[in-house]
Amino acid sequence: MSREGVGGRRVVKVSANAPADPRLPSTGTAITRQYKGRNIRVLVQPDGFECEGQRYKTLTAVAEHITGSHINGYRFFRLEARP
Repeated sequence: MSREGVGGRRVVKVSANAPADPRLPSTGTAITRQYKGRNIRVLVQPDGFECEGQRYKTLTAVAEHITGSHINGYRFFRLEARP
């Protein structure tokens, strides 16, 4: 929801639970993926992600830790928007 604020500035209200990226599930959701015989579970936190007891700022950082190479986190966890 948006409206005109003081001085003609646009004011946008965002829910505290709304994810920053529409591909991302809401806080508290577990993202799971099978990778090379392992069950990967990532918990969406308000300020990042938790996987195997470690905290990460991005899904890409999680995917890089798991695979050992650079890969887009949304692609790795199959969260990309489909056309």
